[in-house]
Amino acid sequence: MLARLRMSHMLDAFRSEEIDDTTLDFMRADDVNSLTLPLGPRTRFIKALNDRRVEKLRASHAAE
Repeated sequence: MLARLRMSHMLDAFRSEEIDDTTLDFMRADDVNSLTLPLGPRTRFIKALNDRRVEKLRASHAAE
């Protein structure tokens, strides 16, 4: 996800907070804000998290 958002250079910030793929499913905007990312990347990341949730919901409804 970070590479797609042009944020690969911020990988260390995510590693130091032990954020993995599972953690992404539970993160909220407040959590992202606590990472002290610059506004542009932070906004893109929050949008990507929201898009990810929508896709997971669609997939779960399609499976029903």
